[in-house]
Amino acid sequence: MITTEDRNKYKNLELIYIEDYYDNGGNYIKTVFVDSKLEKSMVTLVEKFDDTIVELQGPLTILIPDNRISFNLNKMNRKEKRKVKEHILSFREM
Repeated sequence: MITTEDRNKYKNLELIYIEDYYDNGGNYIKTVFVDSKLEKSMVTLVEKFDDTIVELQGPLTILIPDNRISFNLNKMNRKEKRKVKEHILSFREM
């Protein structure tokens, strides 16, 4: 999930995602939750970063067919996108 916000003197970017890792044989390795924030001053050009990276027990990605290596979010309907967003944000509150 990516959110951007433009305020008068600041730009904010937020990237939150869950990524499951597998070996070449399809065996689960680990799950990582990433919550990254960037705030950039348009006056001073100073950038502030805040990254939270947590390894979780998984696999935790949802709505991706088991036989897929990659997945295109643009092919999901609104209901599926909302479900994925709620799922990802639920780990932020842990």
